[in-house]
Amino acid sequence: MYDNKRRIAVIGVGNILMADEGVGIRVLDKLKERGVPEGIDLIDAGTSFFDIAPTLEGYRKIIIIDATRGGKSPGTLYKFRESDINVHNEGAISLHDFGVVESLKLERLIRQISDNIVFIGIEPKNIKPSLELSDTIENVINRVIDLVMAEIIKDSELTV
Repeated sequence: MYDNKRRIAVIGVGNILMADEGVGIRVLDKLKERGVPEGIDLIDAGTSFFDIAPTLEGYRKIIIIDATRGGKSPGTLYKFRESDINVHNEGAISLHDFGVVESLKLERLIRQISDNIVFIGIEPKNIKPSLELSDTIENVINRVIDLVMAEIIKDSELTV
């Protein structure tokens, strides 16, 4: 059963110490600055989505933002659902050791985690020690925020 007061979780994943690998967290920071409608929880998962996965029970929708290797040019945005991912054939898309998808599948063995999950991925340019995003990735942050807000608005239970 889903809790009406906790309708949507927006989760930033990444390592801010590794340049563009931290884009999910940087987008989350911008969303916090701008503000989001009531009923939206902004969650910083850092590099350990596995640790926050148990807290996702009860959300109607989950939006996950992360650096994603898709083989296209840096700054390319991807939007997909869990069902679009074939981890066995393509390998994990997340840049983290134990990926987001694997964590979700494991949690579903013992918890009710929504199937209404949208991934927003950003093809990174630089993965190296740095606190700064590359200019390429910095230039797409507003587009990522627009995608997140569009997904929030799509939720029929939410009036913005």
